[in-house]
Amino acid sequence: FGSPNQNRALERALTSAVSERGVRVCNAEGEADLIIELESDTQRGGEGQGFHTALLTASVQLLDLNGDVILHKSLDRVKGVQLNWEGASQAAYSKASMEIRGSFLQELMESLYQ
Repeated sequence: FGSPNQNRALERALTSAVSERGVRVCNAEGEADLIIELESDTQRGGEGQGFHTALLTASVQLLDLNGDVILHKSLDRVKGVQLNWEGASQAAYSKASMEIRGSFLQELMESLYQ
């Protein structure tokens, strides 16, 4: 139920993180050496005592130009808690962005140079 801007938060986190490590990012498949597919969404996890909980699920795949998977990573049930649904969703995306910049990015960079 996340807004389009929230869905782009993970894309921006991933793009900036790989760019900071010297990987050039392009939006045209014809210019690409590898393809990153990113899908994400949040769902309502529940509410209580005035707090709303959103749960984010995301899938990131690194593919070669033949469509073969080089790396696949899932983020499951990343929790965001806030006073309203929109804020809870945003909190979940913020947490997921930090996870992408952490261990996932390390795995991604290692897979690029194997």
